[in-house]
Amino acid sequence: MPRTLVRVEVTRIFGLDLMRAVAISLVICSHFLKGVDLLGVFGVELFFVLSGFLIGGILLRTVETKGGFGFIDLREFLRRRWYRTLPNYYLFLIIYTVVQAAAYSHRLPSIGWFARYAVFLQNFAWPNPNWMFGHSWSLCVEEWFYLLTSGILFLTSRLFSPSRNGRAWALGMTFGTVLIVPAVLRFALQPFYGDVRMITVFRLDAISLGILMAVMRSHMPGAWNRFAALLCLGVASMALAVFISGWSGSTTATSLTLMPLGCALLIPACCRLPKPVNLLSHGVVNLSIWSYSLYLCHPLIYIGLASVFGYNMFSQNGKLLFKLFTLVVVVCISALNFRFFEKKMTDLRERAPHS
Repeated sequence: MPRTLVRVEVTRIFGLDLMRAVAISLVICSHFLKGVDLLGVFGVELFFVLSGFLIGGILLRTVETKGGFGFIDLREFLRRRWYRTLPNYYLFLIIYTVVQAAAYSHRLPSIGWFARYAVFLQNFAWPNPNWMFGHSWSLCVEEWFYLLTSGILFLTSRLFSPSRNGRAWALGMTFGTVLIVPAVLRFALQPFYGDVRMITVFRLDAISLGILMAVMRSHMPGAWNRFAALLCLGVASMALAVFISGWSGSTTATSLTLMPLGCALLIPACCRLPKPVNLLSHGVVNLSIWSYSLYLCHPLIYIGLASVFGYNMFSQNGKLLFKLFTLVVVVCISALNFRFFEKKMTDLRERAPHS
């Protein structure tokens, strides 16, 4: 008898929408303003743990419902993830490449260069090239996390029986691998690499910390319900990460552990936030929904408009008005891109053949 697919219905949680809206706001602020790079760091860490929390919930429900994670489950998981992330990514990769070539190098990049970005190898185990699409480094971390975590779970599911203990061993080995191995590599190899914040193989554990929160919600309700204590620990962890980064002058292996850990510990408290009935909550939800498009397009629009309007010639007040205008343009374009491209591509996964 063929195995049936588990469909996971995603219910919006306002607190998670708020975290995602804060994350994209922090990232944009770090790119629009000087001297606030740390805001962008925390914004990306929030994105990582939120992604892990979502993915962890999907994988847990699949394994617990079906007793394992077979090839059909692996294919369906990756199909749905890739419908969600790849079309928008490739659209902006092409746009950035053309703009970069037209505005600066006056020629398209080599096939090899473009291929590295196309398969998310731009910063797999080496520093990310510094160019207009350089912020795509975090998407490389996400995509490899999807592939490696689901692939390892598929293999561990073959090693153990579909019993409760067998499922626990498969999940434990999978989540333990993607949590421990990157952290060990980061601590061991940072002296040779220097700044490892944007290198994929050293950052996969940040997303895994979000998975741990999904495990806590499903199997450790006592700990999950102590959200106030977890919130305090999260704030303390983030504050310690800031102190260590400030003391050392850059992010370290330790701070790159404490930052996402602190962000992950915020999730239980945020899941309990009620949704207020006002325009502000509507704006928060929309920012969350548009966050992927916002993340992809905002550097291009900012740099492009600054070049067109001669940003460096503006007074301080003029620069402030320009940034506010640019922010409005970014939000409008992101909303349009979500409605007419991103959502249409995502909706295809419900209609595309998958059996």
